[in-house]
Amino acid sequence: MFELVRRYDIISSARGARYRPSVYAEPDGDGRWSAWIVFFPVSGGPPVATDRETIQSTYPALVDWAASLTATYLEGALDRALNLEPSLAPSRLAELERLQDEALIQAETLERAAALARDVAGVAAERITETADDLGAAAAEAAATSERKARDAEARATVARRRAAGAAPAPRRAAKKK
Repeated sequence: MFELVRRYDIISSARGARYRPSVYAEPDGDGRWSAWIVFFPVSGGPPVATDRETIQSTYPALVDWAASLTATYLEGALDRALNLEPSLAPSRLAELERLQDEALIQAETLERAAALARDVAGVAAERITETADDLGAAAAEAAATSERKARDAEARATVARRRAAGAAPAPRRAAKKK
């Protein structure tokens, strides 16, 4: 079963047709990986592929190889692929085309999900800010209320201590005359 290893930016053939190159690979029976470069026409139509481009001993080595390909290398590979008799059976090319379509659909779905997640995060951030502001105001109001209640309780306690001691309540201070 083919596996997409890497997708590249769109390139143009010598005739001006645009293709999206991708490296696909499959494991050999001995643990090594064989890879092909497959070119999908942007305007539609059947893909073209190179002969096997590489055999790598491990999947990480294959990923490194695919990451090292330049646009110039890919353009040369496209020229080779366009001039080859198909080395991959038409059914395998059709499978690669199906995999490419699925990958593009998945990428679009993930992009939409990411945009939605960004929108939700923005709304959540706004609500958090509003809630923090509301909580700050409520905390300030609660602190002021607690302060008043503490002063009132202290005054009542003072009056109660004086009564318990048999003392008359303290006289209120008279306003100063000018």
